[in-house]
Amino acid sequence: MKSRAIIPLTIGLLIGVFAIKYFVNVVKKAKGATTTETVQVVYANTDIAPTVEIKETMLEVKNLPRAVAPKLYFQDVKEVTGRVAGLAIPAGLPVVPSLLAPKGTPPGLSVRIKDGFRAVAVQVDESAGVAGWVKPGSRVDVVAVMSARGSSGTETISKVILQNIEVLAVGQDGGTKGDTGAALAKSVTLAVTPDEMPTLHLAATKGKIRLAMRSQADDSQQQVAQTTDNDLLGLPGQNKPAPSKFLAGMLSNLPKPDPRAADKEFRAHKASAPAQPVPAVASAIHRVEVFEGPRVYNVLFEGEGPNLRRLSPGKEPRAASTPSGLQAVADSPIRPESGR
Repeated sequence: MKSRAIIPLTIGLLIGVFAIKYFVNVVKKAKGATTTETVQVVYANTDIAPTVEIKETMLEVKNLPRAVAPKLYFQDVKEVTGRVAGLAIPAGLPVVPSLLAPKGTPPGLSVRIKDGFRAVAVQVDESAGVAGWVKPGSRVDVVAVMSARGSSGTETISKVILQNIEVLAVGQDGGTKGDTGAALAKSVTLAVTPDEMPTLHLAATKGKIRLAMRSQADDSQQQVAQTTDNDLLGLPGQNKPAPSKFLAGMLSNLPKPDPRAADKEFRAHKASAPAQPVPAVASAIHRVEVFEGPRVYNVLFEGEGPNLRRLSPGKEPRAASTPSGLQAVADSPIRPESGR
């Protein structure tokens, strides 16, 4: 019985020793790989702001295991020295090509201008620049306030001309200072497309530019809003049609009264003007047949409605167009016709 128990124990012991030896060999190989397969990677030893030229003192080299090294990296500081940072590079972060501007790019604001855009500066003050809270990288809407000639005359108009515009710089700060507090500036540089550039320049020349800062997560395009003096005061718009050229020409030929003339001269001029004759209006004449026994005769009436009156025999009617001999017919007996 004892010999039967020793055999399984011996086999189990041999398997355990073999497993331990195999595990130790795997650990040694892994340790040797991590200690021998290292690469040099260029790191930033200080915060590097965007649009800034990178100096050699801003960089350092560290040894990293190849397994944890970036896919693309620089091994020598000379490869990075003189390049311009396209994005902010925090201290302790590896410097990779995606964080740098293309080779040959000069330092400054041009680094932040994307392809297809233009940088345009507009003048602002404390109220137009959102009290100094507009920073490089902010998104704003541009509002133009100007005077325009409308149908009811000259009026002030406030209209949103551009939406969701990126701020490239505030004053001479292109985002390199890293200030988070409010700072007043006299100008703001915006990134606009070539189609939007003339609109912004014309609005800045004709009126006053104001900025409205929006959330960074809000990229919606709303319907263009516009407000006039009448809209602000709640007054109805006055759409007076312009006089035609023919009517304007006739009015221009009329004599204009001299405002320096005395009242007597004006009354004398009015009295000397010939009176225009009033055309006579013919009154309506109505004829009524009256049957009185065997006697039949006509009766004439003049006027309309409550002004209707009977014309007596021998009296001339008011209308000049009344046919002659009308009074002879009035009140004259008429012989009865056959069959009446």
